[in-house]
Amino acid sequence: MEILKTKKMKQTKITFKGYNTEDVLTEAEVIKWMRTVVTTTITRPRNVYSRYDASTSKAIIEIKSRNRVYNDVMLEKAKYDVLVQYAKVYDKAVIYVVADADGIYAFDLLSIQPEWKQYFLPSVYNVGAGDNPHRYKWCYNIPKSKGVNLLSGEAYREVVRMYKDSVSKEELTLTVRI
Repeated sequence: MEILKTKKMKQTKITFKGYNTEDVLTEAEVIKWMRTVVTTTITRPRNVYSRYDASTSKAIIEIKSRNRVYNDVMLEKAKYDVLVQYAKVYDKAVIYVVADADGIYAFDLLSIQPEWKQYFLPSVYNVGAGDNPHRYKWCYNIPKSKGVNLLSGEAYREVVRMYKDSVSKEELTLTVRI
């Protein structure tokens, strides 16, 4: 991960290197695919600092793109709490979508009973913390078996090949305020 700081803007620009690989869809590509195959009504939030990535009239959607393949997908408790709060306020479902080299998986977070555990993990919000920018976070490892496999195998690899060059570099860069 490359971190660039600009003093005038008081922002940290974080470019996730390795996400534009040949075997993983990015968040923007997942949204594009979902608009084509799952629902045409999926939209991004108006606020670029929103705590979720997309929504429909019936659901709030959080999307993660992972370079590595794991048997479980990790969800932080802080993210879960915010998403569930949005679901209650807007009376919507909460869908957690994870794309990795195995495929695209979707989880209905309101139907899952998380078992929280504490992990010592890197923190993007702790960039100036010296030698150890880590902190304890409460997380739940959701087994992929609790989700729905939306796309996998050769069909997933074909979608990855199809979308790789169609997303602009601006969509692959995330800017956060510090």
